[in-house]
Formats: sequence, structure tokens, C-alpha cells
Amino acid sequence: MKKLIWAVVLSLISVAGSASLAFDAGQLETLISTNACPDCDLSQAQLSGANLASSNLADANLSGAVLTGAVLTSADLNYADLTGADLTGANLVNANLSDSRLENAKLMASNLSDANFSYANLKDANLSNAVMTGANLSNVYLKHTNMSGVDLTGANLEKAYFWDVDLSGSSLSANWSGADLSHSNFDMANLSGANMEAVDLVNASLVGADMSNANMSAADLSGADLTRANLSNANLENAIMNRVTFCKTIMSNGQVNDAGC
Repeated sequence: MKKLIWAVVLSLISVAGSASLAFDAGQLETLISTNACPDCDLSQAQLSGANLASSNLADANLSGAVLTGAVLTSADLNYADLTGADLTGANLVNANLSDSRLENAKLMASNLSDANFSYANLKDANLSNAVMTGANLSNVYLKHTNMSGVDLTGANLEKAYFWDVDLSGSSLSANWSGADLSHSNFDMANLSGANMEAVDLVNASLVGADMSNANMSAADLSGADLTRANLSNANLENAIMNRVTFCKTIMSNGQVNDAGC
């Protein structure tokens, strides 16, 4: 099956003929024959459905590449440039994407379980409905990122930077210790049991979010909207809650707070 896929890829190169290719065809053939092409130019390459499991693509230029449905399990994409790449439905389980560039990348419905995204740039990326269970997102940069419906169960988001990120409908029982989540959208998100110690949730929207049994000690919730949120049994010791909107909010002691209705 793998040989058939690569035959299709090579036929596309042949059909292109004299047409201008953004990627280096010779380097693509190197990847095909050796499953390794670190520091290669594969920008805008058509690699849909390709089997690149355990491949070495560290420092590779994959900007604008089409990798829909590709298999990249345990692949090394450290410092790779995936700006604008389409990885919809791709399998990146246990892949190394640390320090990679993923601005404007499409990762919808992709499997990113146990992948390493530490220090990666995911600004303006679309990860809606992706599976990121057990993923390492420590120190990751996310701004205007779509993460609606993402499963982050067991993920590590320590010191991650979130700005205006949509996490509505997501499952977020993860380690968020020290993360900057200001101005992000957590509406209807599942944060039950999450470790959110000292996180920055300034002006975050947490409408209908489930934060029961979460550790939010020393968290900054200034200006946050907690309408219909569930904080039952949550640890709010030393949490900053200035200008918070409470309406039908279940507090940590089980009482309902309607102060802002």
C-alpha cells in the first residue's frame, strides 16, 4: 500500500512536468527512498495519505504542504516549518513537533495523542475536534487558535500561552499550571479535575464550563464570565476574582451565585 501511495506521488510530479514546483523534487525522492529528509524543501508538496511513520523531517520546510490523512506517527518534525500546511485527519501520534511553526496550519480531526508541541507556534491554526490526549503543550504559543471540541485529557499545558483561543466544547482535564489563558473562550468546556494552579484567566469566557474539583488556587479570574459555570468542590484558595460575572454559577461550596444576573 505504501509503494502505491508513493507511486501516485511520483506520478503527480511527472504530470507537473515543466510546471514550477515549490518543493525540491529530488529531495522529495530522497524522503521516499530513505524516509528521512531533514532540512529539506518540501514546501507545497502533495503528500495526502502518505505513510511517513518514524520519518526524520527535522528542520524541513513543509509550509503549504498537503498532508491530509497522512501517517506521521513518531515522526521527527522538530523545528519544522508547517506554516499553512493541511494536516486534516492526519495521524501524528507520538510525533515530535517541538519548536515547530504551525501558523495557519489545518489540523482538524487529526490524532495528536502523546505528540510533543513544546515551544511550538500554533497562531491562527485550526485544531477543531483534534485528539490531543497526553500531548505535551508546555510553553506552546496559541493566539486566535481554534481548539473547539479538542480532547486534551491528560495533556501538559504548563506555562502555555493562550490568547483569544476558542476551546468551546473541549475536554480539558489537563495540567494547566502557570498557563496564560487570558481572553480565551472556554464556553461549555470540561475542566473537571484539571490542575489550573496560578493560571491567567483574565477576561476569559467560561460560560457553562465544568470546573468541578479543579485546582484553581492562585488563579487570576479577573473579569472572567462564569455564567452557569460549575465550580463545585473546586480549590479557589487565593484566587483573584475581581469583576467576575456570576449568574447561576455553582460555587465551590455548592451554593448558586446569581450576583451578576
